[in-house]
Amino acid sequence: MSVCKEIKNPLDFSIILNRLYLDYYKDYTSFWKDISHLFDQVETFYKGYNLDITVLARRLKRIAVHLYQVWHEYAQMIYDKTRQIDIRGSLSVFNP
Repeated sequence: MSVCKEIKNPLDFSIILNRLYLDYYKDYTSFWKDISHLFDQVETFYKGYNLDITVLARRLKRIAVHLYQVWHEYAQMIYDKTRQIDIRGSLSVFNP
């Protein structure tokens, strides 16, 4: 089986950039799924090779996972604070 046939729904950074520009992503989860899919494709395409591109892709994926975790913690904090807004609508809770 050819490697290209193993990759379903090919994706690259230009597609992700266009999707961002066109407001394709309606939630953060779908954006992060595409980022993960992109790095998984590199692993699939260059399977068995220890090329610079695979090393870089693994490193970028670890960075992306870390950034997602940081973003998720921040988003959760903001969500929790918005739930604490009193009926008068005090906005001081948005200062992290």
